[in-house]
Amino acid sequence: LPFKSVDDGRGLERTSCVLQGLTDVYRVDSIWPIVERTVALGNGRFSYESGPATPQHRNTATPAIRIIVDHIRTASFCIVDGILPGNSGRGYVLRRLIRRAILKGQRVLGFEEPFFHLVFDGVVEAMGDHYTELSERRDVVVETFQSEERLFRRTLAQGSDLLDHDLQGL
Repeated sequence: LPFKSVDDGRGLERTSCVLQGLTDVYRVDSIWPIVERTVALGNGRFSYESGPATPQHRNTATPAIRIIVDHIRTASFCIVDGILPGNSGRGYVLRRLIRRAILKGQRVLGFEEPFFHLVFDGVVEAMGDHYTELSERRDVVVETFQSEERLFRRTLAQGSDLLDHDLQGL
């Protein structure tokens, strides 16, 4: 490229997609194990389908799976790099990433029990050979995901109870 630090628009995953002869970036070897792990946790309740949704066929699971996959990869590397969920700055961004993925898993995919920390095994499978810190700091990542999901699910339940109580008074 003529200038350093110029983004040419080709991400690692898109380049991998071309090199692996695939048409769906989520099927490349650095992502697919995370997709598979998420689907496996569903015990057959949903599936991943490549391609865009059409008006005739809307698979609501696929966009939710993609969000979970993208968010857990980002969150895992943040935690491994020492960023923890918090109420300000980058910790808040991390918290929002984790919570959005958890919400999609709970509301769209039907995960009634904590699941997010279990998806992390797919991240390690997909990227652990090249990023050994994922395995080395596994306990910290899993504990962080478990704690954040427990806290978020409790917050959601309390908020729902308050809303139900207020709506009954109308």
